[in-house]
Amino acid sequence: MGSFYSQCSISGINITDNEPVVRILLLPRWAAEQRKRMMAHGFEDNIEHLIFENTKGLRVSNDSPWAKYIPFAFPLRGYYRDYGQARDFENTENVKVIEDFFGGIPIDKIMEMAEDGRWIEYLEDDSDDIVGFSENELLEGKPNIDILKELTFTDIRESVYDKLVDMFEDEVNRYWFGWQFETPEEYIDYFGRVDRYKERIRKEHGEEISEIQKTVNNSKDKVSDDEFMELMDAIDFLQNREVDETRSFVPRHTWFNFLKKLRYDSSFSEDYKEFCKFHFIISRMNLWIENSNYGTQERNHELYIDLYSDLVETLKEEQKEYDKI
Repeated sequence: MGSFYSQCSISGINITDNEPVVRILLLPRWAAEQRKRMMAHGFEDNIEHLIFENTKGLRVSNDSPWAKYIPFAFPLRGYYRDYGQARDFENTENVKVIEDFFGGIPIDKIMEMAEDGRWIEYLEDDSDDIVGFSENELLEGKPNIDILKELTFTDIRESVYDKLVDMFEDEVNRYWFGWQFETPEEYIDYFGRVDRYKERIRKEHGEEISEIQKTVNNSKDKVSDDEFMELMDAIDFLQNREVDETRSFVPRHTWFNFLKKLRYDSSFSEDYKEFCKFHFIISRMNLWIENSNYGTQERNHELYIDLYSDLVETLKEEQKEYDKI
């Protein structure tokens, strides 16, 4: 069997052996326990397929680009090593945080287990061999193995990732960082205070909220539209239906908030800001991040060079016409 490449999740250009890559570890938007609950109520096993693919028309989600998969950690920089593998990651504090989360499992082993799910079957069959190493040596007593079973990844060509976070610096700063947190700790602290406040309100004023809700339900024709919306906004806030998620790139009501779960602190401020830029740009491009595609066994660079060269010229002409409007 010949070797095969990975495909850059942003550009579509293949990532070939020994090329630098930015890898983002991912978790499915729906946790295993959520999928089980959905199945118990008659939904299909593949919830993502049910919601996003087995439908007519456009896919719609307010959580784009994290509608199907959510980030597990800040991105890692390494080198593509063929057959869907990436290795030789930079030895950073981010790597240490990820390893610590899984009880000290080395980052290369974590990657092996994200790249190949056969070890889960071996583990359940009580086999001694999990992709070349013993389960007892590696996994016994280790925390968060249920998370490790869910872990997957997406690969982005390093040159593409760096271009995205650098070329729109001014636009990102103008539209994003004016109201963005500076560190993971600020994010966690803010939403922690919001949650504690809401919990106190629910305990102290739960009956009042219920009564207000009944009043609102019967008051639509008795108050002005503005007054009605103010009441609804207040109730939504107190009942935790809506939270200002625009202040962060982490969809806050998912089952795994990596900033909080991995205990990132202010020393990761630069990682945080860089990933915010990445999130901002791909959101503007309306891209959904999903696990990586098989990239065939050939370089497709020439094909994409021809495509993008022609496409850029076409887009420039379209923009000229648009600017005239």
